[in-house]
Amino acid sequence: MKPGVLLLESNEQLRTVVADSLGISLPSESTVPENVGVILIGPGLDQQGRLYELIVRSRQEYPRARVIVISALRHPEVMSRAQSLGAFDYVLLDSLGERLPEAVEKALGRKFDGDREALVPFRKDFVGESRESQEILEALERYAKSDCDVLILGETGTGKDVCAQLIHKHSSRLHEPFVALNCSAIPAHLIESHLFGHRKGAFTGATGNFDGVFARTQEGVLFLDEIGELEPSFQVKVLRVLETRTFTPVGASTEHRFQGRILYATNRDLRLLVDKNQFRADLYHRICANQLWIPPLRKRRQDILPLTRLFIAHSPRSEHPPAISDEVQDLLLACPFDGNVRQLKAVISHAILHLDESETEILPRHLPLDQMFRSAAHAPEAGSESFSGVLKPKNDPATGHDGYPGDVREPSPQAGSHPMSSESKAQGHLSADAVDPELLARPWREAMAEVEQAFNRKYLAHQLMNAHHNVSKAARASGLDPKTFRVKWCRADLGPLK
Repeated sequence: MKPGVLLLESNEQLRTVVADSLGISLPSESTVPENVGVILIGPGLDQQGRLYELIVRSRQEYPRARVIVISALRHPEVMSRAQSLGAFDYVLLDSLGERLPEAVEKALGRKFDGDREALVPFRKDFVGESRESQEILEALERYAKSDCDVLILGETGTGKDVCAQLIHKHSSRLHEPFVALNCSAIPAHLIESHLFGHRKGAFTGATGNFDGVFARTQEGVLFLDEIGELEPSFQVKVLRVLETRTFTPVGASTEHRFQGRILYATNRDLRLLVDKNQFRADLYHRICANQLWIPPLRKRRQDILPLTRLFIAHSPRSEHPPAISDEVQDLLLACPFDGNVRQLKAVISHAILHLDESETEILPRHLPLDQMFRSAAHAPEAGSESFSGVLKPKNDPATGHDGYPGDVREPSPQAGSHPMSSESKAQGHLSADAVDPELLARPWREAMAEVEQAFNRKYLAHQLMNAHHNVSKAARASGLDPKTFRVKWCRADLGPLK
């Protein structure tokens, strides 16, 4: 049951003013909601001198509820005293319509819209049409509703920071700070100060007190990006904060309480780093319980065009957005995008920059084609130290099935396996005398696209092998020009062409 609002105010006129400012009908003072989330102490009771007594009683009778004081007068000493007794906020009567809905939203930890209270729908902030993106969306919604720490995994440029911000935006901490720290961007001799802060005189150059990210987070969300780059000597200090929920600034003698939530992200395979003694096993097991895997863009090509339209909508040409020609759509869908969403955004920015004001359509000549397709030769191989996937644990006794509940991950290659050759990769998808039963269960368009992709892989790999890996000869045999052959090859995700 959703938490309700209880107003303590005997003056009916003032009750009406408060209810109107929230856009709801409030129950009478004698009718108490079953689940009280917010208690409003009206200005009439403040004037009667009962304010402090009511704050204390409200906190005793409804320890989970948050108390908001509404007052007609600005008294700094009263405000300070009210907050020291446990009042969550102090709203002046002359700013009631503007401040009270915001204060109630913050107290309830969700969007407040009259009688329709709910988290702002994720789908307004999340762009993606692929099956993988829908799984990411479901996991994001689940993690936003909880208050657990989450480890976000994925290659560089997949949008791990965006996912972290979405979890914060749609959680009960949305009105608290979101503080981010890139662990790889801070020099080793400064990382402790940036994490925990320092006191004046703690070291040479410490001319004043400095609050680290743990202190600045308060009750909000701390995002530790590139956690895999953190030196082992500092990993143990982060582990201590997780275990004790306390931290000590450099040069201080007293501990400070940490009441925030932590989200982590990395593009490294932490298990591999653990095996190499570059990441502490105890810290890994502490943060890996709740994981979110963001697949690379090449694994969710259905998202390329929706993301392209999004980037155009946020470009300088947003008022008169240019169309995307069919040729450009084919090139975007064929691009391997080793830089993932970040690279796609840069490609669209390049196209918009080179688009004349009189032009209304993005054409191939507007794209940085040499950069888009040259990068395919530098794609990381499976099993490399850069993140290539996460193995799901087998037969988890807590769930009765493989993997953690709610995880979105891509399995790594089995131990001892090698990346498939182009020919074997093509043959592994389509059989002449059988169709994968899983394929038959998919929607027609999705299944047909998979079959077409499998045929293209087999056909193109066969033509190239017959032409002794001469692209021009393979293209001629296929009835295609070399450029089109290369585009189709990249779109089939068969690896780099020499």
